[in-house]
Amino acid sequence: MGSLDAILEYAPGRFIDLVAPRPLLMILAKDDAIAPPDSIREAFDRAGGPKRLLEVEGGHYAVYSGNGAKKAGQAATEWFTQHLLHGKPTTAASMH
Repeated sequence: MGSLDAILEYAPGRFIDLVAPRPLLMILAKDDAIAPPDSIREAFDRAGGPKRLLEVEGGHYAVYSGNGAKKAGQAATEWFTQHLLHGKPTTAASMH
């Protein structure tokens, strides 16, 4: 299969219903011209829970700088803390 074929077949939203019951955090930029927000929202609607959708102002790269990055980083930190640590603080002793 060539690279162009692989690109044309790339459709991660097609399998989003298989993610659950794993936690899913999706962050989208409202004015994204590369990953259309409506297709992200449609995929999110098909996903099982637990799930969260965060929408930030700006284009495709809005989550990498400024207020979008701050919101995305905070949401990811909270999400990972809640779902990876199960609300339990990790101590040095428990990591050995």
